[in-house]
Amino acid sequence: MNKLLKTLLVLITSFFFANSISAA
Repeated sequence: MNKLLKTLLVLITSFFFANSISAA
């Protein structure tokens, strides 16, 4: 997998994870 794509995927995942915590 492309390293840039993998990093972007991690950033998006952590972003949604942070949103879930804030909403809870």
